[in-house]
Amino acid sequence: MNNLSYIGVDVSKAHLDVAAELTVERQSNHPAAIAAWLKKLPPDCHLVVEATGGYERPLVRACHRAGRPISVLNPARVRHFARARGNLAKTDALDAVVLHPAHQRLGACRVASGAPVLRV
Repeated sequence: MNNLSYIGVDVSKAHLDVAAELTVERQSNHPAAIAAWLKKLPPDCHLVVEATGGYERPLVRACHRAGRPISVLNPARVRHFARARGNLAKTDALDAVVLHPAHQRLGACRVASGAPVLRV
């Protein structure tokens, strides 16, 4: 049984749009702010992000340092998944919301600590 709760995170240069349950909030994409935010999360959270050309790396590194699971998905596959569900609009908040079901359906694997972030 999987008791993890999944949190979708849309990453941009300046901020993270975080979707948990039915809410979306914005966090800073600065290493110190990310570390403080990760400490506030429940221990059974698994973060799901899209590869964004490197903007996701501070979050991935912070998750590894904190021992928190994270998966990095191919953004094209996530976009196709969203379209197939009828989500035609594209905003940072909507991207964050669709990451959790995309992770479940696309079967992305967790990025191992210390492993390079691979783009598929």
